[in-house]
Amino acid sequence: MRDRVLLFDHQRRGASAFLRSLLPRLALSSIPFELEVIEAALISRIQRLEQRLVAIEPRVAQLLDLLPSRLTAEVLEELRLSKQSLVELGSRAGALKQMLFDLLDDPHEIRRICLMGRTGCVLRRGEDSRIECSTPTEKQVAEEEEEEIEMLLENYLQRCESCHWQAERLLDAAREMEDSIAVNLSSRRLEVSRVELLLQVGTFALPLARSWLAFLE
Repeated sequence: MRDRVLLFDHQRRGASAFLRSLLPRLALSSIPFELEVIEAALISRIQRLEQRLVAIEPRVAQLLDLLPSRLTAEVLEELRLSKQSLVELGSRAGALKQMLFDLLDDPHEIRRICLMGRTGCVLRRGEDSRIECSTPTEKQVAEEEEEEIEMLLENYLQRCESCHWQAERLLDAAREMEDSIAVNLSSRRLEVSRVELLLQVGTFALPLARSWLAFLE
């Protein structure tokens, strides 16, 4: 039976990015097909997150330079959309980060991944979840690959953590700017209200002063 992977919606951007990462690797690598699929999925996903971060970061930096001195509807709408993009990016990076955390915290699952595509080794369930192979050489190779998979996952976790941290940092800066704008607008409204109150008092006092002067005459 030929190796295959099922894509439920191959026309989506995520699926296209996955295929662009997977196909060249299959032509050059001798790694088991299942591992190539997993790594291609991680690469394409993290690269897409990093690309979105690279696209958003300069836009947010420009907005932070413009505000709060330039309060226009267009700039405020751009800030709202940027915050929305950062929330979505942070959520996706955070979900992937948690998945990698959970995977690294589960030796049994890592060993199961290590044995994908192998026929000479099996994974015995139990407290220590041992790998048993038909020959010592195969066992040594499986253990080395287990270490390589852990290092690989840790590398992707670091990249994901960096992306998540950057997105959260930008989001915090955008929220602080939004709070500053809210305080600024509130101060302006109070000033306008004070001026309106003074005008109302002046409008009321002027006829009263005229009446008092007429009485004195």
